[in-house]
Amino acid sequence: MKGFIVVVVTFIVISVLVIAEGAPPPPSTEKSQSTSIQQIPSLVQTKPKKPLNIKLKRNSKDDYSWEINGENVQDIINADRKLRKGLGFE
Repeated sequence: MKGFIVVVVTFIVISVLVIAEGAPPPPSTEKSQSTSIQQIPSLVQTKPKKPLNIKLKRNSKDDYSWEINGENVQDIINADRKLRKGLGFE
C-alpha cells in the first residue's frame, strides 16, 4: 500500500513539473502596466464640461432678468440668445 501511494505521488509531481515547463511564462507586470499607462493619457486629456449656472429672476412688474455663470464664453452667449428668444426680448 505504501508503495502504491509513493508511485501515485511521484506520478503527480512529475505530471505537474511537465505541465509547468510546457506552459507559457506568465506576462510580466511591466508590460501590462505600460499598456495600461498608454491608454490612460487619452482619458486624462478629455475633461467634462462644467454646466452653466443660470439664475432667472422675475420682478413685480413681470420683467425678467438673469445671471449666467460658466467657464466657456461661447456657451454663455448661446444661453443668453436662447433666453432672449424664449422670453420674447428679440
